[in-house]
Amino acid sequence: MSQTDLSSLRLNVRHDSGDGPLFVLLHGINANASDWQSVINRIGPEYRCIAVDLLGFGDSPKPLDIDYTADDHALVLHNTLRDLGIRERFVLAGYSLGGDIAIRYASRHPECLRRLFLLSAPFYLPAGAISGRNFGGQVFSEMLFHSVWNMLAHQKKRNGVIYRMAEGQLESFAKAFLKTDDISQNWEIMSKNLENTIIDATFVDDLPKLSMPTVFALGVRDPIVRPDLTPSLKALKPDIEIRRINGLSADHFMLDNLPERVAEELLRDEVTELGIAFHEGNGPGVVLVPGITGEAESLEPMGKALALENDVMIVDLLGFGRSPVPLSSHYTLEDHVAALVSTIEHHFGAAPVRIAGYGFGATVALGCAALRPRMFVDVTAYSPVLLPPGTTVAEATSDPLVARIVANREEIAFLARDPRAQVLNGERLEARTVPPVRSYDSALEVDAASLLDRVKTPTRFVVPDGDKRTPRGWLASVVEKRAEFEIAEPHGTEKLPFERVADALSVMGGITQSQLYAASVAKPPKPAQRPLLESLVGTANSQLVRRGTLHVAAGALLLAVPRIPPRVVTLGFALWLLVEAIQTVVGAFGLRRTGKQWLPWMLIAAVSTVFAAVVAARDMVGFVAVGLVISWGLLARGIADLVVAWQLKDLALRRWALGIAGTLAIVLFALIWLVPDVGNTLLRYGLGGYLVATGLDNLFFGWRIHRATKKRIAQFLAEHPVPKSRRH
Repeated sequence: MSQTDLSSLRLNVRHDSGDGPLFVLLHGINANASDWQSVINRIGPEYRCIAVDLLGFGDSPKPLDIDYTADDHALVLHNTLRDLGIRERFVLAGYSLGGDIAIRYASRHPECLRRLFLLSAPFYLPAGAISGRNFGGQVFSEMLFHSVWNMLAHQKKRNGVIYRMAEGQLESFAKAFLKTDDISQNWEIMSKNLENTIIDATFVDDLPKLSMPTVFALGVRDPIVRPDLTPSLKALKPDIEIRRINGLSADHFMLDNLPERVAEELLRDEVTELGIAFHEGNGPGVVLVPGITGEAESLEPMGKALALENDVMIVDLLGFGRSPVPLSSHYTLEDHVAALVSTIEHHFGAAPVRIAGYGFGATVALGCAALRPRMFVDVTAYSPVLLPPGTTVAEATSDPLVARIVANREEIAFLARDPRAQVLNGERLEARTVPPVRSYDSALEVDAASLLDRVKTPTRFVVPDGDKRTPRGWLASVVEKRAEFEIAEPHGTEKLPFERVADALSVMGGITQSQLYAASVAKPPKPAQRPLLESLVGTANSQLVRRGTLHVAAGALLLAVPRIPPRVVTLGFALWLLVEAIQTVVGAFGLRRTGKQWLPWMLIAAVSTVFAAVVAARDMVGFVAVGLVISWGLLARGIADLVVAWQLKDLALRRWALGIAGTLAIVLFALIWLVPDVGNTLLRYGLGGYLVATGLDNLFFGWRIHRATKKRIAQFLAEHPVPKSRRH
């Protein structure tokens, strides 16, 4: 029974420096906070960094009568930060064991965090939560690591050979590796952490509860945390951002190997300035803000006209155009406002400016005025995105355009979760998808009445009489009660015609119509483009179609050609080896520039190059090498599938499927070596059939997404027909 009062314990604060937004940094097992020093040096003094020794490590308390659970760690960390007087929200970053502690802290104290950053944090999913194609291999990997951690945790109790060596002939090495002079004490603490915080991690339970933006980063060469398991995390928390860090040194020990990259990833979401699409002129400051679907370039003609007498700046919203795209951001109104206010302050200082926005950009402009009223002379809100009190999101979808946006948003979210589309969820597609989807969700969640109640700046609402989305009637009733508000209702639609916006904003600089016309002729507005979310769904569909067509064609070729010439196989394998060697050489030179170990990688590249030359010159060598790679891969996969099938108890269908797949893989391995002709023929037909099947599946999946989107739009409009008051 524990005699130690956990609430009385405090962690050793090894590092506390810098001035600015706060980072709290947690290290890994058998270490201390000095592991973060190289990262802190690269973050710089513009941020306050606090790095603590975790409970049981470094110079922090090391009681032996506690369990070292994630809850124990979180409690002592929280009390330590409170004693330091930390009251502002901060970024919590945890590496390895520190990541498992960080996620527990985040679930216990969400009000304390503005962002969570997990680096190479071990996690173990239940079999039913794993969604990747290599199900057997992933489950087998988890089972293997559970066994390894259990074995290490019980070494001292069982007087195991590893523990005896650590206290015997390897004592000096063990003390250096464990960063301790007391191996016996440290081993006991390590064992409890392995059992109660890593093996019995609360990761899977805590992840869906998190409300703050969350990033999970890991190296592509990490042998402890499998990169191919991370897509399954999105099923638990769809808005988590997965970042894979590339490089020869991108393994589990990135605080040592890649501190500059870790610092870069930590700072990546600290947006202090947005992208500037246009900045010209002298005089009073004028800021123009486009909407979610509007191009900043479409405002340039007006910007040029206004720049005749003003200092005009057109700013891309957070996540759009030239602005940063933090994929972990929730893109709330507060996120957009904070980034825009910071950008305006950077360029205009304390001088008040006039601000005008279109669509969601108008809502953001109103948010800026509500937050910093003294920064703005006045606000022009053109067709602001506002949901009047009492209006549900479902009612908002009675507008055909909104219904299309919502339907496409749902299909994009579905694509992000489906394993068939995981290859499409690269950072490039996410960068186009995340900002509009989350910004639109945030726009629908804005409390319009509360927002306008906080706006004390003179404000002009511009709502064309053809605008069916902006709540004109409700807005007019608000304007009537506020002396600082006025509303203009020019003829037109909610689209962004240059003439209407220019007319609405020309009061800013007293511009003549001839000047406006000259500006529009100099650079006319871009023609209307396909709605962004529709184009994203279309992009995903086209990628699925291309991939499906390629798979079907390759599979059909394998099935149709009786025998693939050995020369084709060996040259393809040699080319692959050569490409890998070149990439290794480039990576090795990169390591050399940073002063890290590079000679072993250069040696590997040299051996690969020589072997590629041998394979290219000797068909038989290449053919045998390809056979070895394929056959032993089949054997490893077959064994993994059979072991997992034997252990699974709750997933009957999975057990049968894995048992059959594992048996076939081992049989095919045997045939390749015992009866090569039969084995190679079966391998060719099996691979060809697999490619055709996956190709057809991708084609059907793309068609299903397109069909489901159209059906969802029709369903929205049928359930919520446009009220008569909004048809005219």
